[in-house]
Amino acid sequence: MKARSRPIGALLTAELGVSKTLWGDENDQWKYGYMRSAVRLETIGVVHRGAVELQLYPISIFGLSLGAQGSYRTFAQSFIDCQSIACRGFLGKLFLENQIILGKGPVFFWSRMRYSHVKHPHDTIKFIDEIGPIIGNAGGDHLLEFHEILGVKLSPQWSTGLYYMHQKMLQNSTYTQHIVGFGQYRWEKWNFLLGTGTYRSSLLPMGLTFISQITYRIHNSVALLSR
Repeated sequence: MKARSRPIGALLTAELGVSKTLWGDENDQWKYGYMRSAVRLETIGVVHRGAVELQLYPISIFGLSLGAQGSYRTFAQSFIDCQSIACRGFLGKLFLENQIILGKGPVFFWSRMRYSHVKHPHDTIKFIDEIGPIIGNAGGDHLLEFHEILGVKLSPQWSTGLYYMHQKMLQNSTYTQHIVGFGQYRWEKWNFLLGTGTYRSSLLPMGLTFISQITYRIHNSVALLSR
């Protein structure tokens, strides 16, 4: 088993959202519904993304989202021949997703399923989606993603759990899969996460993967996940 070979980088994200409570009281645990629109910008220096999204949660633990995302890539993947597969340039997505959040005592479960219609401007060569990474058919493809977290809240600050992710291009049939154990610490508006696990892909051999994340929230959202 080999460690996943990826460059170390930092993702900078800014998100602005406007929400409206549809019923109930957002301070009454999960017993409320809401609608939220959001604009999100991300960059890692060599990849820049922007997205707009509309979320509808008839109840705070279950919701649907509809949105569009565009990304512009300026780098080449080291394990891909970027002459025969498009690594750079624009990639567009229209997506529909659902989320569910459940909990009982200290145990919590989160699940997200997203379907994306991925569009690439060149219809003569295949393209790579760098997030996976996975390869899509020339001109565009359909991407299906599953994300699940099963965790335990050890204290108001500490939690731990298992994260599972599976992505697959439906026409080209390439996939990626992560299974990661993580620990998370919250302090005031800061959130620190560290994890390690296994990674497998149709493009790369099975190996170890490591994740780390630092988040600072200026204001909490009405979304249950931001609590």
